[in-house]
Amino acid sequence: MINYHGGEAMMTSWEPVVDYLLENMQKQTYKKDERLPSEHELAQRFALTRIEIRKAYDRLKEMGYVYSRQGKGNYYAGYLEKVELALSSADSFSMKMSSLSGRYYTRLISCERIAFHKDIFERLQAGECESIVCIKRLRYLDHMPSAMHISYVKESRFSDIRDSLQKNPSLYAYFQDKGIKHITTEDTQLTISTLNTEERLYMKVSGIVPCMMLKSISRNRDTGELLEVSTIIYRGDKFIFRL
Repeated sequence: MINYHGGEAMMTSWEPVVDYLLENMQKQTYKKDERLPSEHELAQRFALTRIEIRKAYDRLKEMGYVYSRQGKGNYYAGYLEKVELALSSADSFSMKMSSLSGRYYTRLISCERIAFHKDIFERLQAGECESIVCIKRLRYLDHMPSAMHISYVKESRFSDIRDSLQKNPSLYAYFQDKGIKHITTEDTQLTISTLNTEERLYMKVSGIVPCMMLKSISRNRDTGELLEVSTIIYRGDKFIFRL
């Protein structure tokens, strides 16, 4: 199921500058570590203020394409190709990213009980009095936060999950250690949206950033046991999605 939320987004004055610089990076107009056009030069070209040009460069820094040297301007960090992600695959996110080696890693943000939430509890088939643990993790690509993974599990079933994820943030590995060898996903929902305030804070971006939200349920394929309800929020500027 694909939905669109947030209505029609207005383009900011500096976004054409971002598009212009990205296009030239893709064309290999600039070499790695080459000094990029000055704020003054771009301000004249696009009839904008230097403050607006600075916002464009800040956005490119957030994306990992640009770095600055104090008093010397902005420099090209090298073009980072988007990563192709097969959404139809049953593999865990870490397994899908395994070929990237040092380009990818995961950090645990939090692992704590949540108050009753009707939708989550119903999807987990949990009673109102059951304890549900919410696990938040950040997925890093090229040292940039690129996806946020939120999982919900029953604490009664996975009572040691906090301690385990502190040592290894892979939920898939945790399930494997519990003897759950085959996992399948179902009830998958895709939503095209933009990052909210909390997501922008965690992913260290500002302004309007497109994202894709993937909601699903995971089960033990051998027994049918419901294991996890999850939401993954992918930055649209970091991935190419293949269905």
